[in-house]
Amino acid sequence: MTNETISDIILVVLGWFLGLISSIVLFWVQEKRNARKEALRQRQEDTRAARNWAADGKKISLRGFDLAGANLSGKNLSRADLEDADLEDAKMWGTNLSGTNLIRANFRKAKMIGVNFTGADLTLADFSDAILGECDFTKARFRRTKLKQAKTIDNCIWRSIQIDETTELTDELRQQIEKSQSA
Repeated sequence: MTNETISDIILVVLGWFLGLISSIVLFWVQEKRNARKEALRQRQEDTRAARNWAADGKKISLRGFDLAGANLSGKNLSRADLEDADLEDAKMWGTNLSGTNLIRANFRKAKMIGVNFTGADLTLADFSDAILGECDFTKARFRRTKLKQAKTIDNCIWRSIQIDETTELTDELRQQIEKSQSA
């Protein structure tokens, strides 16, 4: 074989190998794109179901729903099952979450003003970097709840709450809660 023939064979093999690699990469990219599209579609469906919670006659579970970034302001989600729900960066002004199961709910970076948490179960809920203003936590349950890293907690109602020592609180918030419990 001549050097020219060997070069041609090497180029053919190299071309075939590069074609195979590019096909694999394109397949992988398309799968990633499809997964992102499906996640977005599911998030939109989850948000639609949550917004229509009070209006729908038949109640479905909202357990594990991805509501990250959703605007749930003014919505009535009372008595909903939002266990393991992702509410990161959600906007909630005047949202009714009374009697709601919010076990392990992710409220990181959420903005909540005037939210009604009356009787809600907030066990293991995470409020890191959240803004809470004028929220009503009357008779809410806190166990291993992360409130210590909340960005802001202002003018909230803490009457008759169930709270244990495993809940993460700042000293200032603990004093505020103890003061409202004794009043």
